[in-house]
Amino acid sequence: MNSKKIISSVSLATAVLATGIISQEAHADSVDTTTTTASQSQPQLVTAEQVASAKTTFDNNQEAQAQAQSVADSKKQALDTAKANTTTAQDAVAKAEAAAAPATDTNIQMAKEAIPTAEAKVQSAKEAVETAKTDVTTKEASQSQAQDAVNKAQGNVNQAQSVVDEATQIQSEKQTAVDKSAKEVEVAKQGVTNAQATLAEKTSKVSQAKQTVETAKQNDAKLDADTKAADINVEKADQAVQVAKSDVDTAKAKADEAAQVLIDANHPTHIVMTDEFKQNLKDYLFNTNYSNRQEAKAALKKAIQSENASRKLQYAYLDTFEPDTTGVKYDVANLPIELQTELSQYMAYLVNDVRQQLGQPKIVVNTDAIKFATLVAEKYDKNHDPFSGHDNKAINEAAKEMGYWYDHGYDTNPYESMAGGIIDSSYKTDDVGHSLYKVGDKVEATKSELYKLIADNVSNFIYEGERNGHYGHADSLMKDPSLGLAITVTHTDEGFGEIPMTETHVLYTPEHDLVDYDKKVLDPSKNLPELVVPDKQAAEVADRAAKAALVTATAQAQAAQTRFEQAKAAYDTLVATPRQTADAEAKLATAKAELSNAQTALANAEQTLATVTASHADKVAALDMAKASRDEAVNVLTAAQNKLDVANQELAQRETATTVAKAKLRDVEQAVKDAEQAVIDAKATYEQLVKAKANLETARQAYAKAVAAQDAAQADYDKAMVVLTNAKAQTVLSGTKYTNLKAAYDARIAYEEAQRKAKEEALRRQAERDAKAKQVRQDVNGTQFNRVNSSKYVGVQTFMSSTNEVHATSCSAAQVATAEATQAVVNRRGTTGYQAPLPQTGESDTAVYLLAGLGMLGLAGVTARKRRG
Repeated sequence: MNSKKIISSVSLATAVLATGIISQEAHADSVDTTTTTASQSQPQLVTAEQVASAKTTFDNNQEAQAQAQSVADSKKQALDTAKANTTTAQDAVAKAEAAAAPATDTNIQMAKEAIPTAEAKVQSAKEAVETAKTDVTTKEASQSQAQDAVNKAQGNVNQAQSVVDEATQIQSEKQTAVDKSAKEVEVAKQGVTNAQATLAEKTSKVSQAKQTVETAKQNDAKLDADTKAADINVEKADQAVQVAKSDVDTAKAKADEAAQVLIDANHPTHIVMTDEFKQNLKDYLFNTNYSNRQEAKAALKKAIQSENASRKLQYAYLDTFEPDTTGVKYDVANLPIELQTELSQYMAYLVNDVRQQLGQPKIVVNTDAIKFATLVAEKYDKNHDPFSGHDNKAINEAAKEMGYWYDHGYDTNPYESMAGGIIDSSYKTDDVGHSLYKVGDKVEATKSELYKLIADNVSNFIYEGERNGHYGHADSLMKDPSLGLAITVTHTDEGFGEIPMTETHVLYTPEHDLVDYDKKVLDPSKNLPELVVPDKQAAEVADRAAKAALVTATAQAQAAQTRFEQAKAAYDTLVATPRQTADAEAKLATAKAELSNAQTALANAEQTLATVTASHADKVAALDMAKASRDEAVNVLTAAQNKLDVANQELAQRETATTVAKAKLRDVEQAVKDAEQAVIDAKATYEQLVKAKANLETARQAYAKAVAAQDAAQADYDKAMVVLTNAKAQTVLSGTKYTNLKAAYDARIAYEEAQRKAKEEALRRQAERDAKAKQVRQDVNGTQFNRVNSSKYVGVQTFMSSTNEVHATSCSAAQVATAEATQAVVNRRGTTGYQAPLPQTGESDTAVYLLAGLGMLGLAGVTARKRRG
């Protein structure tokens, strides 16, 4: 059978079989088991043993092919070697022919006769070398004798120079000694004169010092009395300073406390609302029947129309507060938990102000709600579009971690209200107003600025009707039982560069689980106390009074300090004034000692003059003797230098003669080498001519053998290639057979597995449809039908209630069928249970609204509006 036809038929069968399997899988949820199996065709049966046998044959043929390939490669290598040997032998023949061409009898005879002629020249050259060596030896001996004479003469010169140097040094030392002793004589004479003058001076000073001692004793007695009185004045002034400093510290602490209270009071404490807007908002949020769309729409419109005037009053009130930007800066994206908690309490304070105006109970700050908000903030995409709304995935993932109900499909926002804002001091602009902020820069703000941000957030939540067309956030803040917040940082570019924006995430912990009402969620033990916000006007009065008291205390302290410094300066002056008696007595004793010293110094000076005068005469005599010795040594050195000059001239002549003799020796030695090489060359030429013909014959015989070896290698290689070709053909045939059998066997296995899975899937889906239909009937007829009691829980029963069809505990057969169809759509869409409406986040859609629309409009698409914060 043709191998290509086998492959094509198997591939076609495999493709048809695969198509059948795919078709069966694609419709497994709607085709009955019997229909599925009936539509399939049974593939041809191929056993595993057949496939294994074909595989073994194929493997054996592959091994044989590999062996044949190895043999062919070996023969090819032998052939390449034989060809290379042939080329080498052919080149040797060419060289031998070229060498044999000049090997005539005449040339051989001439080469033979040239050998003894060359040998005779070698002997003559060797004799000339011996003569030259003898001449060099003679010249070197003569040069050595001349060098010895020079060395001896140089030694005499060096010795004579050393004597001269020593005599010169001695003469110089003697001259120095004479000069020094002459100066010493002059100094000694002056010393005697000075000592005589000093003695007269010291005698006068002793007399004056005695009178000074008497005067000093009288002055010191008066100074001691004045110092004691000044010390008493300093002590009194210091006590007054300490009292005044204590008063300043007290006043400073009170002023700092009042200033801090004033800073803390510089926050909005009220949400301003006109009576009209307050009543309209209250009616819309708490007194409107939302099932009556006309009534709800009219109430919303009424609130929005009265919002503008009220909002202007609120923002005028906010403008009276200027946040402090000089305090401690906080990283907005990483606030300390204490400050995050304080901001949550402040938001609750403002929300409760609105609740009080609307007659509603207070909202609480709960640590679980703060933790919930922190989890949501951590999961938000930090670089998302700030106008893209809520991150439902982050909200539901955080709810799951907190143990709250969450939307498994991440499609809704059950818990979060979110507000954006900008902190003006968090970024800089250039000269043309373009932002210098770069994405990733740290955004920082003071606590005062963060308070202002929260006040703006709450205001925007309450006054959102004109902007958003709803009061979803206000509804949440007025009805949720608790809150906690966290802040993240994002950015936007409105044509002036990147600007950092804040997003305040407000999350609540519900009192009950959104689905299981019996499950309590909010833990009251984790509620935090209300934040105490000081009154700004009272704080301003206290701050002014504290500052005035501090100014007065400071002035009094400065006056006391001045009085102390004056008294201390007077005392220090007296203390610093030296006592005169001790100094005068010390000076008298010094004067007496100096007088005694002067007397001794005069006697010593006179003795020194006599000594140095005698020493100077001895040194002058020694100098004269040194000068005579040096003159004699100079004469000896001159004679030795003349003899050295003669010896150097003789040495130079003999060195020149030695250099000439060595050059001649090198020349005759090179002549011997040249003559010996000529003998070698002559013998080589002769031998080459004699052997040239024999070498040519040997080269021709080697070439003939190489050609024969190449022919044999070519024949072996051709045989090996025939064997290899046959082996490859067997491998291809056995491989084709194995591939076809394997494909057919795999198709059979795939077909059987697809049949098994199709049956299991059909049975499983039928069981699911039966179970779900049973559950829907139980939900419709059961006592749980009317259980939902909050506007936040909407299921099948709420939908029917809104159409005024169900108010009892039983339903018609048509209603049951509608419910079953609805539940089937829910199951196919992958939605588990029902989803609650979320008025606090602006979510107005539910799964049931969607399904009801599908049921009544013939499964037409319904687009619902989704409100985002």
